[in-house]
Amino acid sequence: KRRIELTMSGISHMLLLGFTISFILEGIDDAQVQDDDGQAVNGYIVLAFAIGGLLFDSISLLSYKYFGHEESSDNMELAKKELMDDHPAIEDIPKQDDLTCGINTNMCAALLHVLSDLLRSTTTLIEAIIIITISDRGGDICSTQADGIATLAVCSIIVIGASGALLTWMREVYIYITMPETSDNMQKA
Repeated sequence: KRRIELTMSGISHMLLLGFTISFILEGIDDAQVQDDDGQAVNGYIVLAFAIGGLLFDSISLLSYKYFGHEESSDNMELAKKELMDDHPAIEDIPKQDDLTCGINTNMCAALLHVLSDLLRSTTTLIEAIIIITISDRGGDICSTQADGIATLAVCSIIVIGASGALLTWMREVYIYITMPETSDNMQKA
């Protein structure tokens, strides 16, 4: 079970970084555009996507707050008590917090995706405001350039967060490989 969890969260982290790097390359090209040439970005469509994204992200974060943490900690305490009753020597094994900094890798990966999406939605909202107020009125920045700059801002933040999560994941994989019996027992606890 632990191997599958680590594999799936690792794939999730790699996909996030892979797509983000792809978007960075596209954003670099768009940020250098000086004229839309008939390919202008419609600020009102961008605004609609931003508002929809912010609503969805807010609902996801509230769901995580109310359902993602309480149930797992209650189940963890019950399993830990049962394991301690069956195996008193289990007290010598390091606590889950000592091994993983208190982070469940799957929940960390899911939360990372939601937070990165929230950042994207917020930046998209700012981008929409810039396009509607500046670009559409003949300002100094074209809508494609505003879109490219927004992409670079979001992707930079995502890469920083994803790199931290990837390091945590790599640490858990290392612990799983070097101490499989400890990792397996902590998964049961």
